[in-house]
Amino acid sequence: MSKIIKSAMVLSLAFSVTACATSSKNIEANYVPSTEYSGRSCSSLNKQFKSVNKEVRVLSASQDAKAKADGGTAALSAILFWPALFFIKGDGKNRDSIAELKGQYNAIKLAAETKKCSFIKDAPDLPTSTKKS
Repeated sequence: MSKIIKSAMVLSLAFSVTACATSSKNIEANYVPSTEYSGRSCSSLNKQFKSVNKEVRVLSASQDAKAKADGGTAALSAILFWPALFFIKGDGKNRDSIAELKGQYNAIKLAAETKKCSFIKDAPDLPTSTKKS
């Protein structure tokens, strides 16, 4: 194989790894202090919790579909037609929104646990880790 083709294949493989959308479970939560929610009633926390939970799940489904599509496109493009790698979209705005919503979810959950709100005992954890920013 010529050096140009080998170089193009190496570059396309590197590009495909970095440009693909991230799976939602691998997006870390932004740090949101639970004190933002500490003054709210359990009823208010429950409403906010349900709203954030719904939003993060909708955006996560969209993000996961992007990640799956980008992964398939990257694999196929690297093998068959490497210039197509330039059309992979990556994370876009979804990543930041999911990270913020996951942070809100964690903060509301902590505030509700501190207040001993009954609704929170059955609330699922999101698959996430928290980063301070």
